[in-house]
Amino acid sequence: MPDPVRYCPASGVAWTVEKDGILLVHQGAGAVRRLRYPEAAAWDWVSRGEAPERVAWLTGLVGRLEPGAAERLVRETIASWVEAGILVVEGADG
Repeated sequence: MPDPVRYCPASGVAWTVEKDGILLVHQGAGAVRRLRYPEAAAWDWVSRGEAPERVAWLTGLVGRLEPGAAERLVRETIASWVEAGILVVEGADG
């Protein structure tokens, strides 16, 4: 069975934890994005290299979401981060 795809922040992406979520800064693009929970929790786990399936499970717990809703949220959120250039497939940006 192949290893699951894992993601990591793109080069130039920095973040800080704030009282109400996470602030992402893409230094190369000058873009700023604020993440609220449960998306902020998903960012934390994704940026630490957790597999999307585990991130969905954990996000479901934190956000009190049904498993299907948590999986959709994580899948769509990761796709939007990849599209925005703030997240890449692990090993593709280093």
